[in-house]
Amino acid sequence: MKPSPFISLHRGHSGEFCSHARDRLEEIIHAYIKKGFKVVGITEHMPPVSDLFLYPDEIEQGLTAQAIQILETLGFDTHWPDPEDIPLN
Repeated sequence: MKPSPFISLHRGHSGEFCSHARDRLEEIIHAYIKKGFKVVGITEHMPPVSDLFLYPDEIEQGLTAQAIQILETLGFDTHWPDPEDIPLN
């Protein structure tokens, strides 16, 4: 099978982490796979540092920067390598 030439590296958001998007992240990724994309870049919003950075729809929903930071923090995962696996030289 010939590799797909399709690559998508752009700014796009899922409805799980952004109030003005609608599809779930998993649904977005499956749609790209179905269309033959081999490389996809999707970004999510950084939690706002204060209420001054809220989007109008977030303000209308009564959200605060603190509430969004809590919600978005729950949506991210990171891994830290075991110190024994890090070469010191």
